[in-house]
Amino acid sequence: MHTLFIWLLSCKGCGQCWYMPGVSGVSVTDPPPFDTVIEQPPEDTGEEEELPPSSVCDYEEEEPNTATDPQPLVLEHWMCGVFGQAFDFDVFGFEADEGTWLRVWVRGSSLGSAANPRMFVLDDDEEFEIDETDSELSEEIDRTFKLDEDRELVVGLAEQQLAGDNFGPDNFWRMRVSIAKPPVRWDYEEQEPNDDLSEALLIDNGDRVYGNIESGASNDWFAVDVPEAGSEVVITTDSSTFGSPLNTEIEVRNEATGDVTVPTSRTRDRAVDFIAEEAGIYAIRVGSYSEKGSIPFWYVLDVSVNAPAE
Repeated sequence: MHTLFIWLLSCKGCGQCWYMPGVSGVSVTDPPPFDTVIEQPPEDTGEEEELPPSSVCDYEEEEPNTATDPQPLVLEHWMCGVFGQAFDFDVFGFEADEGTWLRVWVRGSSLGSAANPRMFVLDDDEEFEIDETDSELSEEIDRTFKLDEDRELVVGLAEQQLAGDNFGPDNFWRMRVSIAKPPVRWDYEEQEPNDDLSEALLIDNGDRVYGNIESGASNDWFAVDVPEAGSEVVITTDSSTFGSPLNTEIEVRNEATGDVTVPTSRTRDRAVDFIAEEAGIYAIRVGSYSEKGSIPFWYVLDVSVNAPAE
């Protein structure tokens, strides 16, 4: 178990005594008047004013901080550091309880840094694992995920571009790990096993199901009964839009005909919307578009079946 350092703040003025006016035998001295003099503004020298830091640094990394000896990390605070040399790998350790939602936010280029960080999250058993870089929509890494059990975790940062001179004072980073509220709602969690079409979990119209893609090659299968031909079927996933590391892939299969429907456009979260030509069972496959997965790779599947308009 990693030990966290506790910093004690000194108490200022703890020995002061307070007196109440009007008590016999106690002398009360009026305080001096307020100083209302307005100082003259400093002379404008024409020099550029030094700006404050890009973000507040509550803690600085302390080298060496390696996978075998990670630096303790305090949640809810900014940790700041630099990729100071080639192949610099900064590692921090912390603990979190089952059911906790964690947000890991890594900043770099948006603050003017030349760093392009890569983030790793890992537990001792290497079964709870994230390996993330920035996305096409952001130069920062911002991921939110839920712990399946109490875990001791390490989070590591490295320069994504190993070739060249991608290190030095200009390659600084900022990171904060904090406890987050669940970013989405769901009705219940998927029931394993449902990794094969023959094991598809039957769900009802309007259900929202929470699931995980435990490996990049695995799939979760569900099935919904469409009672009337001509019904509109809408199937969506909530995942990467809400901070999940998962890049979801979905498809819907008509069990009677074998026809497969996939999203018509590629968005951060997938959606399939179609008119069912036949009543019957429709199977739903959820997987990883980028073939990356682990316990933190979560999604919520939303299924809606709307009867045909009369």
